[in-house]
Amino acid sequence: MQFRRCAAIIAVLAASACTFAQDWVTSYDAALEAKAAGNWSSARDWMLRAVEDKKKDSSKPTEIKSASGEKSDWREGSPYSANFGAAYFAYRQALTTADSSERSALLLKAADELTKLVKGRQESPEAYAVLGQVFQILQDQRALTEVGKDQAKSKMSWKIDQALLTDSDKRLTAAVITMQKNRQGTPVFEAGDPRIDKPLIGLGTPTGQVPHVLTKYALIIGTSESQVEGGQVPFASTDATSLRETLVSDAGYAPENVDLVINATAAEIKTAAQALASRMHKGGTVFLFFSGTGVNIDGKDWIAGIEATSMKDTAAMVQKTDLLRTLMQGGGRIFTFYQVHRPIVDGRCFGQEIPGIGAISQMMGTLPGQQVLAVPTEGQERGIFAQAISQVLDDLQSNGVPIMNFGWQVFNAMRGGSSGQEGGGGLQTPTLPVLIFMAREARF
Repeated sequence: MQFRRCAAIIAVLAASACTFAQDWVTSYDAALEAKAAGNWSSARDWMLRAVEDKKKDSSKPTEIKSASGEKSDWREGSPYSANFGAAYFAYRQALTTADSSERSALLLKAADELTKLVKGRQESPEAYAVLGQVFQILQDQRALTEVGKDQAKSKMSWKIDQALLTDSDKRLTAAVITMQKNRQGTPVFEAGDPRIDKPLIGLGTPTGQVPHVLTKYALIIGTSESQVEGGQVPFASTDATSLRETLVSDAGYAPENVDLVINATAAEIKTAAQALASRMHKGGTVFLFFSGTGVNIDGKDWIAGIEATSMKDTAAMVQKTDLLRTLMQGGGRIFTFYQVHRPIVDGRCFGQEIPGIGAISQMMGTLPGQQVLAVPTEGQERGIFAQAISQVLDDLQSNGVPIMNFGWQVFNAMRGGSSGQEGGGGLQTPTLPVLIFMAREARF
């Protein structure tokens, strides 16, 4: 009887030991369930519990023991990626956090944990992809550049459990792998050209959609039905609609973050800017494109609404700096592009006002005194400037484009005659970006 009791106790202890040894499985599975429900905080907590029971990640298929001691592949041979998972879930939690300080803290935590993994030789394309996104959101250009350099030298052979990732981040990983294979970077200029900036992060596949960055926003305004004599840009609406599609497919802008305003009144333009600003993350990036009638009156730039009837009708216009102040409520950076005729009136033209109210880039579609022009493209008239912007974004396939590099490539596309079916040639010359409190390598 005593022997039987001892045997039973031993069996119970053995089973308990075996169960304890597999506690990481329970925690890991719970983390995946929380991930599926979109509960990133809970997913991270469960994954950290898994790490307590099984410290090290593995790049190889993971085995587990049954109660009888038999070994079998865990989850059809998936690698164990709890440390990566915990860091990744912190990143995903940050994207859904409204509080800016909490979001920054989570992003920094994710960056620290992922960096330690990479430095510990766990160099996976997933880790580099997420690190690039994190530093882009934090607007840490130095760290972003270092990640790009490390990524370029890495074999990225470490494998990650794909069940951890969202579909969008799987596409992002595929984009990083594609970039690593192609290493095309900046196709217009030769290597060593001083106008080329740092390596791009997050290149898309040649035929796939570039992964979206949820802190990037765009306001695209096209007014082709202007009543102002000499100010009409008849192809403005077509350009605006086409450019929106390009931003979503080729530049990493989520469709819900891109607002299109066609043939609007001044009041409607103001309302659209306020609506976008109300949805923005603090510190977000804004892409502003305007094609239509613009004037400069007494040194101030004005954007005309559809109801404006003359170059002096400021009651039907929006002052450019007021529009920028509205979009700057979140304290982010604004990258502006204007496709506007620039006749010189009383010694002034649209675009001569350089805003000094924040971090802004300003690029004009043509030089002072010149007009913006169109070329036939796929049966429609497309503005040479707007077409060049779309063309370069399509070439780069990146959700983090350095502004000065981009400006040179748009310049090259327009002057080189590669815009549209007929070519731009020497018909129109853009300005390079004017940067106000912004670095040359700032990305949009």
